[in-house]
Amino acid sequence: MKAVQIVNPSEMKVVELEKPVVGAGEVLVRIKYVGFCGSDLNTFLGRNPMVKLPVVPGHEVGAVIEEIGPDVPAGFEKGMNVTLNPYTNCGKCASCRNGRVNACEHNETLGVQRNGVMCEYAVLPWTKIIPAGDISPRDCALIEPMSVGFHAVSRGQVIDNEYVMVIGCGMIGIGAIVRAALRGAIVIAVDLDDEKLELARRMGASHTVNSKTEDVHSRIQEITEGFGADVVIATPGRLIAHLSLGYVDLSKVSYFILDEADRMLDMGFYEDIMQIVKYLPKERQTIMFSATMPAKIQQLAKTILNNPVEVKLAVSKPAEKIVQAAYVCYENQKLGIVRSLFAEEVPERVIIFASSKIKVKEVAKALKMMKLNVGEMHSDLEQAQREFIMHEFKSGRINILVATDIVSRGIDIDDIRLVINFDVPHDSEDYVHRIGRTARANNDGVAITFVNEKEQTNFKHIENFLEKDIYKIPVPSELGEAPAYKPRNTGTGNGNRSRNFRKGGGKRSGGDRSKSRK
Repeated sequence: MKAVQIVNPSEMKVVELEKPVVGAGEVLVRIKYVGFCGSDLNTFLGRNPMVKLPVVPGHEVGAVIEEIGPDVPAGFEKGMNVTLNPYTNCGKCASCRNGRVNACEHNETLGVQRNGVMCEYAVLPWTKIIPAGDISPRDCALIEPMSVGFHAVSRGQVIDNEYVMVIGCGMIGIGAIVRAALRGAIVIAVDLDDEKLELARRMGASHTVNSKTEDVHSRIQEITEGFGADVVIATPGRLIAHLSLGYVDLSKVSYFILDEADRMLDMGFYEDIMQIVKYLPKERQTIMFSATMPAKIQQLAKTILNNPVEVKLAVSKPAEKIVQAAYVCYENQKLGIVRSLFAEEVPERVIIFASSKIKVKEVAKALKMMKLNVGEMHSDLEQAQREFIMHEFKSGRINILVATDIVSRGIDIDDIRLVINFDVPHDSEDYVHRIGRTARANNDGVAITFVNEKEQTNFKHIENFLEKDIYKIPVPSELGEAPAYKPRNTGTGNGNRSRNFRKGGGKRSGGDRSKSRK
């Protein structure tokens, strides 16, 4: 089949790809319409840090069902108009457990972390296929971008009769306008294009302001009778542009909340955050949520928080029924240890975790050369390939699964007897999640970690967190001499990556009804 591929920055071409084959629990769709959004444009320009080229772009889709695989429930029919949910969600991470599947720690969006659907056909699990009824395939391609605006309104907790200012009337802005109006809010649409503003009014905006020809601040004050907007919905870039022009006044903001701060920094928003902070009052309450606390996050906290209270949600300890052990070895001895472990018998189901997809591929290749029945799981695989591998592993046709941490939270199989950490996990949370794949449903389980000389200190962090020394198994004599276990002094640190909640700021001004939410 033909597909459009972004090969290098500013270079696209039409390529021939193999037509996907539908499997159990999957649906094959023929792509009719696909959008080219801002994320795709940034990928094309080489500005999207989450994308590894080459990649097929596209995640705003209107499609028609072409073929339905076995084990798909009733309700899906050939020829049905559908759109696609372009996101993955593991169902296990903190975000998924809290119902925020859009923020899944292991999400892989079509056209970003995996190939998109700017092609003729695509195969997805039936759970990601959304029947569209009488909506045409052309209009289906508008559903996903509009849903982003809907989500912004939800995050802003918009209620009846609040003044909601939406900056930018592109498709996402229009989605925010529609949803806010449906919630009974008084919507003010701001843009510099009169045609977009006219569309915004037709979609539910009570007021429109052209930022190119009107004084935005004066108009907002006039519309809100001097109180200002209760909720402002904007991208960081748009908000900064209007702040610099003096159209938005944040001087009376009471609460400033940064959710998933580590992710925002990973995506390059540090400078934007600091620009916005400059416009905030010193007397405010600032709350910051982060799953990790690397140096950048600590620096951000010191910069924007005042005498913060820090709350850590600790990682739970592993189940007592898991037998934990470790081999202290050299890196080149690890495959030999695997060979010795499986010399007589291979357990029915084994997961081997490695630190990167490159290492996963290397380990899987080496194990296959040992004539072991091996599958691999990492982010380079297409969704259909992942589903196939998992199906084969669950059914017992694959005994050993070599995987990155993508599997540590996204798999629910009760009878995994052995987990091997080919590399020491980066922190205690990853360790707990990895070995938690075994000893489930009242079964026994074993977790073995290979610790080379460079990983000893990190492993000691994990032992400190567990508050116990993990038994060290001697390396088989035929593999030669092994290093001594001599980790550097780690103090009381535990290597734990917990959910961090920091709260800081001075006294809040009373009686102010102005809030800014994103």
